[in-house]
Amino acid sequence: MFVVFSFIKSSEAYRGAHDKAIHDPRVIAALGAPIKDGYWVSGTVNVRDHSGEADFKFPISGPKDSATVHAIGTLDQNGWTYGEIEVTPKNGPPIDVLKP
Repeated sequence: MFVVFSFIKSSEAYRGAHDKAIHDPRVIAALGAPIKDGYWVSGTVNVRDHSGEADFKFPISGPKDSATVHAIGTLDQNGWTYGEIEVTPKNGPPIDVLKP
């Protein structure tokens, strides 16, 4: 299992979704700063040549609350594109990071 966690956490798909989630002002307001990573990651990242798909969840937390991030993305020659990055705080409504 550790290998799966390490693979997903080291992937470009994870790093892109993670960065978008923790730098969103609404997420920072809901969780507080600094935002820290959780350990468990679940889901999949599949990459073949210059294409791929990702669908995974991971926890983050701040001093005010904790949350789960759900990301879905696709990889093409231009890089990762996300169809969903949703942050669901434990004590609040979901935040769609892709919508202003």
